Amino acid sequence: MPLLFHSFLFFLFCGLSGAGDSCKSSTSPSLLQVTRTNEVEKAGARTAASVTMCTVYNHSCVDTTLEGPAIDFQYSPQQVQLIVTRYSEDVRWLDVLRSFPTIVYNKGGDDSLLPAPRDNLQVLEAENVGREDETMLRHVIAQYDNLPEVTVFLQGWPFLHCIGLAETLHRVVAELLSEQRRSNLMPISGTYWQYGVSKGYLGLAASIFQSHSHTGASDPLADAVQMYGDLCRFVLDGHCPDIHWASEGAQWAVRRENLLVRSKQHYEKVVALGEGYESKFRGLVLEGVWPNFWGVNDWSPSSVTHVQPLSHSKSLVINHTKANGTYCDNPDFEDIPLVSCEDTMSYCELKFHQDGQVESTKFVERRSLYQVSETPGTMQATLKVNMRGGATFEPDSNGLPSYLEQKQVPRDMLAQTYKSSVMADKNGLLMLMPSNSADLSPVSWEVTAGPITGDENQTYLISALDPVTSQKLFLACGAYDVAVLVPEEAPWCFDFRGHELSLRSHSRKNKTVLAVSRQHDSYLRCVQAPIADTDNTWTLFYFDLVARSDEV
Repeated sequence: MPLLFHSFLFFLFCGLSGAGDSCKSSTSPSLLQVTRTNEVEKAGARTAASVTMCTVYNHSCVDTTLEGPAIDFQYSPQQVQLIVTRYSEDVRWLDVLRSFPTIVYNKGGDDSLLPAPRDNLQVLEAENVGREDETMLRHVIAQYDNLPEVTVFLQGWPFLHCIGLAETLHRVVAELLSEQRRSNLMPISGTYWQYGVSKGYLGLAASIFQSHSHTGASDPLADAVQMYGDLCRFVLDGHCPDIHWASEGAQWAVRRENLLVRSKQHYEKVVALGEGYESKFRGLVLEGVWPNFWGVNDWSPSSVTHVQPLSHSKSLVINHTKANGTYCDNPDFEDIPLVSCEDTMSYCELKFHQDGQVESTKFVERRSLYQVSETPGTMQATLKVNMRGGATFEPDSNGLPSYLEQKQVPRDMLAQTYKSSVMADKNGLLMLMPSNSADLSPVSWEVTAGPITGDENQTYLISALDPVTSQKLFLACGAYDVAVLVPEEAPWCFDFRGHELSLRSHSRKNKTVLAVSRQHDSYLRCVQAPIADTDNTWTLFYFDLVARSDEV
C-alpha cells in the first residue's frame, strides 16, 4: 500500500474519528507534529486544490502537481495571513492555499507567474529593496495595530525548506489558533542549525569572514564574532544568547502577541540599520535569533532526528538537525531539492537540446516567452556565477551598518561587493559587475550549439556583439589565462553540476575551466581542472535566459 495512502488513512482517522489525545504526537512543544482534531479537519473531505508547475527534480525537468489538503474551509483575515516575499519566483503554488488570506509583496518578475486573483489575496507592488527580513520587518511596522492572530512569513519559493508546505501549513496554523496550543511560533522549515556565538559557530556569517581572510585579517572568526555579537545585541535590545538555533530559510508562523513583544519603534530602528555587511548580515543574524526577537528565548527543535554533526572547519555550526516524522515532508518526494524551472530555464533548455526531449509540457509552453530558437540549440542569455559565501573582494569603505561606523573596525570588514552577472570592461576582459554599478549592464550572450566532437562532447559557442562595431565576438581564454572576447570561434563544453554548469574550454589541450577567484580580483580566468568550488574560488555558472520582451 503506498505511503501516501497510509498518510491519508492516518489523517482521516485522527482528524475525523474523534480519536483526540490518542492521536497526539510524541514530539516536544518545540516542534509539534500536529494531528489533533481541529476545525479544518472537521470540515470533512472535499476536492483538493491543485496546480501543475514545471520543476527541476532529480536532474530532470518535470511537471509537478502540487495539491492542498482536501478541505472546504476559509480562514478570516483576522485569524491568519500568509506574507510572501516575491522577486521573480513562480508563486502560482499559492493557488492550492486558497483557505489562507494572503499578501504577496511583489518586488518584480513575470506577472503570469502570480497566483490567480481571489477575494482573500492581495498583490502589493514593492520596491526591490532588501531581503526577506526587510519585508518581514516592514510588514509588521505597517500592520502593527491590525495584525491577525497568526502571521506566516514565506519565501517566494518555499519548497527548498519545506517540500510538504501545504499539509504542514494547515497543521501549523490550526495548532497556533487552538486554545490548547503548546507553542506560539513554529518554523515552516525542516532543517535547523545550532549556532555558538563566542566560538564563532555562526554558519554563513562566519564563512563570509573566513573567505575574506586573504586580505590580511589576523583572525577572521574574531571579526565575525565581534560583528555578529554587536548586531545581535542591537536587534535583541540587550543580551545575545551564546547558543541558539536557526531555522533554515527564516520561514515562520507567529502569533500576534509574540510579534508585539517588540515595540513598533524597535522594529523601525532595526529596519534603519540597513542590510549591513555583504548586503545580508542583518538578515543572517535575524535568521538565527527570530524566536528570541519574538520573545521565545529557549526555542529549539528538541524533537528532531539528529544527523551526524558537521565538522567545525566545513560548516561552522555546532550541530545540524532535521525534523522527524512528516513535518515539512512530502512522501511523494525523496530528500532532494525541488527547484522551480523559472529559476533554471537555461538548464531545461540545454537538457532539451542534448536529450532531444524534455518531460515537462509546462516548460515547452513557457520557453516560447524567451529568446530561444524554435528547435533547441540557440538561446540568448546573461552569464552568472554561483557566488558561494560572500560577494566581497577588495577592502573598501562600504557595507557597514550605521551603528558600527564610529567603531574601530578591521579594514577586512569594509568591502567592495560584486553582483553575480558577468560584464566586459573597456578592454574586452570579462569580470563580475560591481554592486554599485547602476549605469552598467551585463553582457547579453548568444549560446549556439556547435558540433559533437570525436570524444563525444557537445560543444557550444558563446558570443556577444561589440557594442561599438556590432562585430560578433566569442568568449575565449586569452593571454595570462584571463577570459576575453575575441573574433575567432572558441568552443566550450558544459559539464552539469546539479542544475549549474562548469564551463570547460575545448580549445585547450589541458582541461581548463572558467573560474572566478576572490583571492585575485573580480575578473574571470581560465584555470586548470580539477579545482574545487569553494568560498574563495567559484567554478559553477548558470545562464539566465533573456525574455523576448527584454533588452539587455
